[in-house]
Amino acid sequence: MTTQDYGTVPPPPAGPPEPPPGAGPAELLDHAEQLLEHHDAQERPEDAGNAWQRCREALLRARDLLENEAAGADPAALARARFLLGLTLSVGYWQASAGHAEAYGVSERLGVRSTAAGLLALARATLPQDTPAYATACVRHGLLLHDRFEGDDAEDDGEGEGEGPHAVGGADARDDDLDEAVLAFDEGVPLLDEAPHPGLLVAYGCALADRYDRDRAPDDLGGAAALLGAVLDELRPPGWEPAEAGAGSWVDAADQLEIEARVRLVTLLQASDDPADAEQAERQLELLAATVPDGHPTRIFVCGHLVDVYREREGGVRPEERPAYLARLRELYRLLDAGSSHLPRVAALLGAALAERVGQSGSRYMPTAENEEATVLLREALAGLAEDDELRLPGHAVLGCLLNRCHDFDPTAYDNEEALLHLERAVDLCPPDDPMRGDLLNQLAHATIVRDDRSPTDLEGVDRTIALLNEMMKVPSDTPGFGSQAHGAYAAALSQRHALSNSSDDLDASIRHLTAAFRQTAVDDVNRVVYLQNLAIALYRRYQTGGDLQDLTTATRYMREVTAVLDGVDPRVTADLHLVVRNRVLLEQALAGLQFMLAFTGGSKAGMLAAVATMRRLQESCDEDAPELLPLEADLGLMLLVVSFFGGTWQERLEGLVLMTESVDALPEDHPERSRLLLRTAGAVLMTAVSPFNRRGVESAEKMLREVIDTVSPDSQEGLRAAGLYANVFYARFLHARAPADADRAVEVARTALGRLEGRAPSPVGTLLTNVLADALRAREAPGDRENARRTGVAGLREAATVVLLQVAAEPALQMARNAADRALQIARWCLADGDLAGAVEAMELGRGQVLHASTTTADVPALLRETGREDLAEEWEGGARAPVVTDLAALLDGPGSLLGGLGEGAELPLPDDLRQRVLTALARSRAGSALMAPPAPGEIGAALRRADADALVYLLPPGGGGGSGGTAVVVTREGEVATVGFGLMRKDGLDVLEAYREAHRHRQDVLDRTDDPEVHTAAHARWRSALEELCDWAGAVVMAPLARSPLLRAAGPQPRLVLVPFGVLGGIPWHAALLSSGLRHGGRPVRAVERMTLSYAASARQLHEVLGRPRLPLDAGPVIVGNPDGTLPGATTEARQIRSALYPRGLLLGRVRGASGPGTPAEVLTALPSRTGPGASVLHLACHARPSGSSPLDACLSLAPPGEEQPDGQLTVREILRQARGRPAAAPGGLVVLDACVSDHTAGDFDESLTLSTAFLAAGATGVVGSRWEVPDGLTGLMMYVFHDRLRAGSPPVRALREAQLWLLDPGREVPGGMPPAVADILNDGDPAALEVWAAFACQGH
Repeated sequence: MTTQDYGTVPPPPAGPPEPPPGAGPAELLDHAEQLLEHHDAQERPEDAGNAWQRCREALLRARDLLENEAAGADPAALARARFLLGLTLSVGYWQASAGHAEAYGVSERLGVRSTAAGLLALARATLPQDTPAYATACVRHGLLLHDRFEGDDAEDDGEGEGEGPHAVGGADARDDDLDEAVLAFDEGVPLLDEAPHPGLLVAYGCALADRYDRDRAPDDLGGAAALLGAVLDELRPPGWEPAEAGAGSWVDAADQLEIEARVRLVTLLQASDDPADAEQAERQLELLAATVPDGHPTRIFVCGHLVDVYREREGGVRPEERPAYLARLRELYRLLDAGSSHLPRVAALLGAALAERVGQSGSRYMPTAENEEATVLLREALAGLAEDDELRLPGHAVLGCLLNRCHDFDPTAYDNEEALLHLERAVDLCPPDDPMRGDLLNQLAHATIVRDDRSPTDLEGVDRTIALLNEMMKVPSDTPGFGSQAHGAYAAALSQRHALSNSSDDLDASIRHLTAAFRQTAVDDVNRVVYLQNLAIALYRRYQTGGDLQDLTTATRYMREVTAVLDGVDPRVTADLHLVVRNRVLLEQALAGLQFMLAFTGGSKAGMLAAVATMRRLQESCDEDAPELLPLEADLGLMLLVVSFFGGTWQERLEGLVLMTESVDALPEDHPERSRLLLRTAGAVLMTAVSPFNRRGVESAEKMLREVIDTVSPDSQEGLRAAGLYANVFYARFLHARAPADADRAVEVARTALGRLEGRAPSPVGTLLTNVLADALRAREAPGDRENARRTGVAGLREAATVVLLQVAAEPALQMARNAADRALQIARWCLADGDLAGAVEAMELGRGQVLHASTTTADVPALLRETGREDLAEEWEGGARAPVVTDLAALLDGPGSLLGGLGEGAELPLPDDLRQRVLTALARSRAGSALMAPPAPGEIGAALRRADADALVYLLPPGGGGGSGGTAVVVTREGEVATVGFGLMRKDGLDVLEAYREAHRHRQDVLDRTDDPEVHTAAHARWRSALEELCDWAGAVVMAPLARSPLLRAAGPQPRLVLVPFGVLGGIPWHAALLSSGLRHGGRPVRAVERMTLSYAASARQLHEVLGRPRLPLDAGPVIVGNPDGTLPGATTEARQIRSALYPRGLLLGRVRGASGPGTPAEVLTALPSRTGPGASVLHLACHARPSGSSPLDACLSLAPPGEEQPDGQLTVREILRQARGRPAAAPGGLVVLDACVSDHTAGDFDESLTLSTAFLAAGATGVVGSRWEVPDGLTGLMMYVFHDRLRAGSPPVRALREAQLWLLDPGREVPGGMPPAVADILNDGDPAALEVWAAFACQGH
């Protein structure tokens, strides 16, 4: 047998001596064993390799000798030789595999393994099984077979990140290698004399694990896990934890054996379906992560598998595991090669994990270094991921959401378009039933809204956003905050839609969504503040659209709250407050603007100046290049301009114009505020350029308006207002140059804009457009223009009247009504000039008593709503489906402290109740609602006069615009005919007597309020009395005498019965006291109008018509007498007691009167009016003080008894009485209210609204009211009141009874009525009962 060549034999080294030449097999085998022992003792690979080669040579010689002996060879010796040679070759193979092939002289490593395996197989077959050699041969054979099965000789594919450090199947592997290896281990391990080496047990366990991977035999799983676990427990006892001191230093680093064992145990356990095995695998991975040295290839395996473990948990990565999860991802990303196919996936997971950390430091929006890193990683991942990779959807989603949040924080640094791109891609990839779809649609809608909010010009685009939100609500998310964010997104989209459509429905829906978003947002969430800010803006827009001043008031309060949050008024809001703080200047500017508007509508110059001061402070705080400076200065300029018309200077006006024009000139064309500021500036320039006409100014305004019109939606508020001003440009030009083309263009522009408002609710902008169209038609005077101008002018008045009706409270209604009166007179004069008398009546009625009408107009609302098909609103109005509303909005809005701080999560905001506006808007769009807006026609007025037993209703009109035109009376007879009476002596430049009286009255009232000095009182009274005498002389000569001489009234008989409706400054005159004759022909006694005619008054024909439609309660049905409730009028105590005892013995007595049933509080007095719970008093006599109005007629009040110590104020104001009026039943009968209180039927201004305590009681359900025009002495007043009630008891209606009482006082031969108590009759001796200031103070309205 030839000798196999295993390489060159090295020279003999030190060690066991070489056997002598010719040594036999036994000697050679012994020598080989010695060399193996010598080999094991060597430290240097070269020395060990030399010993191994000598051993191998000896064994080859021994084997050759034995095999040459053939049959004569000793079987045991041959078996021993083969065993030792196989063992030696296996040692050489392992050393060569460990990198020592050169030292061992091994050039064919796999050949050595193959030969060794074959020799050990022969040894196992020939060695006795009870010998240690047999056991060794088995385990060595098993190691080689398993090694060949594993194929660690295979080429590395460069990946391996997920497979661990082994691969299956070597180049020379056989199908039975694994089974034979396990069999060899099974046979050999139990026979070993010593404890098996850990490496052997690891190999044994790995072999069983490999077979389990193949066959899934549970016994193999258990056996492998037991073997590997035992080895690992021996290497590192159970419960071991990494030493803290060694963190990062690898002092506890595992060796390769431990690493291989744990890796194999992990892969084995992960293949099991038992949850306990999965937990054990996770524990082993954690130990690997703690012990495998940094840079070891196995760390890729460990990190990758741990990442999978965290991700695959139910519910995803646990919060407590997120730091470890992030750390493993970071390590994976660092360890993987740049070209690895796994790198994009790891980048995607790492980027998503970093993005999730946004907000964990207290902010959900503020960009951090981790945000930046996440953005970079996700972009890299999406660039490398396959199109069908499952991580592409979350990658696009997370990056889009991250960019969305960062853009909210800093719009200039983060691209909203990129966020949109990724969110759109994510939505495309997301299945319809995916739980994240709702969140993605929410984010996409938000990003779209943010993009479009810069300049919304595409209504279809906004509708697509709303469609996204509708789809989102079909797949709602359970993500915290989803509901509030969804409402916020809806609100923003609908707000954009309103900006383009000018639809009140869009704006109302936006407000409803904002309130829902506010309610559902946590109290410490900054979005709660943002929603309040947006609500303020939305309510201001609704004010601009509908004119409800409650909206403006509430918007101002909300914005004040938002700015207060910046100063820490609500300590619960801390996180992300920078989102509000960064806009501090803009917020304070917005608040100043709202406060200015509120002050302007209320005529408060002090309020306007305070807002100007705020704006100047903000202007000084801004850097010259601050982006908010130009819009701020433009708004400041407008304020200065407006203030200049309230007693300001021309310097302020000039500064305002300069600021506005220079600011808009400097604004970039794409600035989001440019259109708004251009529109304001154009309006200001136009206002100052038309009178006197300034061509350059008008051209400048035209240019600005043209830009606005070309930029904004024609249906938007800005577009419509721009159209109105644009029409005014051409109207002003026509008035200046009389070019017909200018008039034509004004008409065309106004008509086109009005066409866009067709079918919409009445609004201030509609009034503006209607007015300019009417003016242009009237000025143009083409065929048919005069009639069209009148018709259009009346339509504008109806529009304005409807806007007043839409007001929820009386104060805003009054402020909205103030502008209508002068316009109504103008349109009425057009009608009178053209002979359209019915049109004149309609115009005058539309400009009169609108606030009173607003308080009483809703009686038939439910029926009208049902006629219109709005059963839902009818039920809500009646209370069936109406949610609770804030009953005292003003108290909440004006209350102390923080509005936000006082409202917990889920609380309702104090909002203006928009039910009235929604209802009247719906009716205004329908034919059924036209009855609410239309005043009574002459025929209806005539019918009312017949019910009142009156002959005519007389409108008294002051002189027109020119000094040469006189005043006019428009008379409507009981037959419904209309005629006019001219007052040639009444000239506008001759009304000084009126102003003198008003000034004397104001002075007297002021003296009475501020001093107790009797001399001062006497002087003021004398001045006032003189002015009153002159006024009555003028009224008789100029108005009442010509009126009485007119054929129209003469036809009514010698004592005509007239109802007077005086307009403008004529409203403050006691016409019944007008001097008709000096009396020279009547025994020297003057003759007053009350002696020749029966006169009553009305705020309007409409109110008279309404009052006459109420049944009148019998006098004895329930009289209430109130006397001296505040304790300041002793005479009123006597008066009340005497009237009650002598005339109404069964009446209810209130006040500071002996025997009274109550103190006479405001609540007790309001109870005496018709309500849902009772008919009210048949007679309500109020003997008390009245306080005249201050800045508003709504502030006029009765001084009653205070409700209690906590409420020392016992005032009952006109405002509160009108509030009561809105709740009364339509058909409720009413009684008579007698106000002998001072100044109960007087107003210092707003004459055409006739808002007094008297008219307020009529609105609240009275059928008649007697009130006083000025302060009267309580003694003589008590006398007159007794006579008045005596006449009532005798059967005279209130108007006639009052006249009879006044005539009795005027009559020098008066007789004391029978039954008058002596205490009352004695008053005749206390003064002159015929004095003008006594009897003329009182007037009657109503029945």
